[in-house]
Amino acid sequence: MFIAESKTKLLNNEKSTSDLMRISEDFHYVDLSFKSRLGFAKEIRDIFAACPPERTQNLHQIFGRTPFGPWLELTNTAQDPLLVYMFLQFGVDVLNAASEEMYFKVLGKHMRFGRLEFCLITGLLFGPTPSLPAISEGSFVRRLWPDHAPDHLKVKTVVQTMRGGMQYLSDEDVVRVCLVVMVEVMFMGRELNQLVSDTVLRAVDDLMTFDSYPWGSHIWTHTYNSLHLATSRRHTQKNKHISKSTLSGFAHALKVWILEMFPVCRHHFTKRTDRAIRGTRWDRDIVLNKKSCVRYPALERLTLTDAEQQSHWYLSSVAYLEREEARRPMKRSRQRDLDDDEDDEDDIDDDDEDDDDYEDGDDGTGYQAPPSSSHHGVPPPDPYQHRRRS
Repeated sequence: MFIAESKTKLLNNEKSTSDLMRISEDFHYVDLSFKSRLGFAKEIRDIFAACPPERTQNLHQIFGRTPFGPWLELTNTAQDPLLVYMFLQFGVDVLNAASEEMYFKVLGKHMRFGRLEFCLITGLLFGPTPSLPAISEGSFVRRLWPDHAPDHLKVKTVVQTMRGGMQYLSDEDVVRVCLVVMVEVMFMGRELNQLVSDTVLRAVDDLMTFDSYPWGSHIWTHTYNSLHLATSRRHTQKNKHISKSTLSGFAHALKVWILEMFPVCRHHFTKRTDRAIRGTRWDRDIVLNKKSCVRYPALERLTLTDAEQQSHWYLSSVAYLEREEARRPMKRSRQRDLDDDEDDEDDIDDDDEDDDDYEDGDDGTGYQAPPSSSHHGVPPPDPYQHRRRS
C-alpha cells in the first residue's frame, strides 16, 4: 500500500506507468516483531465491563482522567510490521537534527518523526523529569504485593493480579494495576519476566502525580533508541541476512504517523475521527500486500485539530520542546544519508564534481534540518503551527 523509492533497493517493472513498484530480489527483508502488546487495551476494557454497572462506570471515569484514558478506545491492535519495517529502510541522517528525532527520505522529500510527532500521536506529555517520592511502607505496591520487594516486582506478577486478583481491591487500586500494565507492557514493551520500572511504581502511588508525569518523554526515549538501532542495523548489515528483528518501546506511534502522513492509507484503513487522539483512530480494512507497494506522495504537514490546539498536553509539550530547542547547539560536522551506496561510505568531499547523482536542491553535502522557527521549536515549514481545519 505504501512505499517510497530507494536509490538502489527498488526496481521499477513494466507497470511503472501505473506507479506499481515491486521490491527487487536484493531488498533486505526482516521478520520484524514488536514487544509492545496492544491487546492489553481490550483486556482492560473487558475487565472493567465484567464488573457491576456502577463500578464499571466509576472505573472508566477514574482511568479516563489519566493520560492513558483515551487508549482504552484502541480497537486495531494489528502492528503491521511490514509497513513499519519498509519505512525504516529509508532512514537518513541529517545535519543539525535535534536530539532524539528521526528523518526519512521518501520520494526525494525529507520527513521528520520526533518528539512532537510522538506527542501528537499519543497525546502524552513531554517535559522535564520531576523527582518522585520514595515508596513508603503504606504505598500501593507494598499493600498489594507485601511478599515482593518493590525493586524485585516482575511484570508477570502485576499481570496475574490484573487477570484474577482484583475482586477485593478499591477502584483506585484496580486502575493503578491496569495503568502499570498498560505503561510497562503496552507502551514500554517490557517482557513478563522483566522487573517493573521503579519510576512507574513511584508515580502510580499517587494518581495526581501520575497524571502530571511527562510520560511522553519517558516512553519516547526508549522508543527512539529502539527505532534508531533498527535503522542503524539496517545500514551496517544491509548485505547480511537477518532473519528476525524486534522493536521495543511504542513503535505503534510510528505506524500511525505513517498513516496520517500518506493519504493513500485511507484506501486500506478507516479513520475514526470521533476518537480523542490520533493513535486510536485507525482501523485496518485490508491486509497489506507483501509483494508490491503503490507509490504515492506524503502530506506536507499535519493539521492540528481544535482539541489538540487547546489541550494541556500539547501546549505544555510545545513550550518545553521550544526551551529545549533554544538550548541546543548547532552541529558543525557533516553527515550524509544512510541510503548512500557502500562504495560512498567515506565523507563526501566539498569539491565533489559529480552533481548528477544529487536531487534538486542537494549539493552533495547532505540535507540540513532548517533552523528553528519561533513556532514551537519546529523547523519551517512547520507542520504543527496553530492552524484550524478548513
